Amino acid sequence: MNRYLEVVVDGAALTPRLIIGSVPYAMHADNAASAQAAADAAQTTADAAQVRVSGSCPSGSSIRVVGADGNVTCQTDTDTTLDEAQVDAFVADNGYSTGAHTVNTDTTLDEAQVDAFVANNEYADAADIAAVQAQIAAVQAYVTDLACGNGSVQTTAETCDDGDAVDDGNGCSASCQRYDVCGNGIIESLYEACDDGGTASGDGCGTLCQPEESWFCSGEPSTCTLRFETCSEGSTIADTVTGLLWERKTTTGDVHDVTNTYTWSSTGTAADGTAYSVFLPGLNGASFAGHTDWRLPFISELQSILVGSGVTTVSINVDPIDPAMGTNPTGQATACGSAPCIEPGFAALGGPTASSIYWSASSNAADPVFAWEARFQSGSLENVNGKGNGFFVRAVRTGSCGS
Repeated sequence: MNRYLEVVVDGAALTPRLIIGSVPYAMHADNAASAQAAADAAQTTADAAQVRVSGSCPSGSSIRVVGADGNVTCQTDTDTTLDEAQVDAFVADNGYSTGAHTVNTDTTLDEAQVDAFVANNEYADAADIAAVQAQIAAVQAYVTDLACGNGSVQTTAETCDDGDAVDDGNGCSASCQRYDVCGNGIIESLYEACDDGGTASGDGCGTLCQPEESWFCSGEPSTCTLRFETCSEGSTIADTVTGLLWERKTTTGDVHDVTNTYTWSSTGTAADGTAYSVFLPGLNGASFAGHTDWRLPFISELQSILVGSGVTTVSINVDPIDPAMGTNPTGQATACGSAPCIEPGFAALGGPTASSIYWSASSNAADPVFAWEARFQSGSLENVNGKGNGFFVRAVRTGSCGS
């Protein structure tokens, strides 16, 4: 586009108008002389403003800057759309990784394309997810296994684990560290069954804070007494804890002989078997040890001299009802090392015990043709044998030596 210098003198434009370099305005003057001077100045300004470009840019680039000397600075054109070669070149030049990605312009992919895309781009499929979930579960189990309070001692970090992360005074701290001290007068129940404030033996509570054989300990600090004692007549033993007086068995071939067996019932359910018609009348009729109230023990009473899993057995099917069943107030061991499974203190004074089944006076309330029995061969209880079977018996009464 041409631009013109319009000269106005005395209000009238002079003609012809002259083309000049980039002067975008008209000059106004009051007379010809001043107009000429202004025109000369404008021409000078136009000549100075007009720059002659002395360079050009190659294909694919454009002028970015024109210097005062006419030289140009070029820059590469940036397309808004890149072809695949340009993308690949850009990725390679800038250190990116394609990860074997593929370009697909379809708007709908078939299953093979999806599988290929997943594999090429290292995404997880169902099998991968299942494997990861299995690994997560394994890690969670491992973390759980390491936790204090799970009941499993982790030897690298724990010295005990009682199944909770609470210090309840049993000898295992809230951080699963063992702190029991035998002889401090406090029973740390995970490790001690007694603590009389000392560690000397011979007083009922031994050097490891366990009751010594034939002793019974209670309280804090513990007070220990001999649990069993042989009465002066030599044929009975007293349990000072339960208040029971027991028949002492023999091998003399009489009514007290350990090898004798008796039936509970001869008619099916009634207490009329030989245990009731022969054994007990033989003791009471002769005023054995000066007493005439001998009987068969209830099942909880047999539990008090048993050793093994049966000492904690509880059942509602007991007749008569026996609320002491399974409460184990005398702290019997729940594991039997060898038969007969009987309390060692009792065994030492009570004469021989058959490693077999002993009748109790307790019937099976759910089916009275059966009676409860203590199995001294295994330390367990059962109620599956008919009362007509011949088993072993031991008599008991409530009392003590001399009473």
